[in-house]
Amino acid sequence: MNPQFTLRPMRDSDRAYVLHSWRTTFDGAPAVRGADRDHYWEEMGRVIARLLKTATTLVACDRDDDDTIVGWIAFTDHEFHYGVIKDIFRSDLKLADLLKGIEISKFTFRCRRLEHGLVGVDGCEFRKRDDGFATWIPPKGWRYTPRFTL
Repeated sequence: MNPQFTLRPMRDSDRAYVLHSWRTTFDGAPAVRGADRDHYWEEMGRVIARLLKTATTLVACDRDDDDTIVGWIAFTDHEFHYGVIKDIFRSDLKLADLLKGIEISKFTFRCRRLEHGLVGVDGCEFRKRDDGFATWIPPKGWRYTPRFTL
């Protein structure tokens, strides 16, 4: 990981940012595209809040100011839930950096932004298809196990 950043456990004061950034970046996912905005915001907030109660959530922050959040990841045991890197830090930090040393075999949420963030994790890539589109190849050994109801 870039030495400019460090990882620490999520604090209560980080929870609102984690919840907001998760809902905001996931709202374009095919699974929820076209959903009523208020319904999505409320229901997704409930799902995320429940996951955050039991998940390990690690926050990447500035090494000299651990209140400056750069990104975060949430996972339970070997199940990766979600993660976000702030746009302005994406050239310096990747989700792959935050996941180093964490053994993952399942992932529970899927959206294009998250898929791009995982490129570089154990064979994860986009492969060009003959029709001009690209197919996302998840990290080796990862299975998609959605969690839309808890």
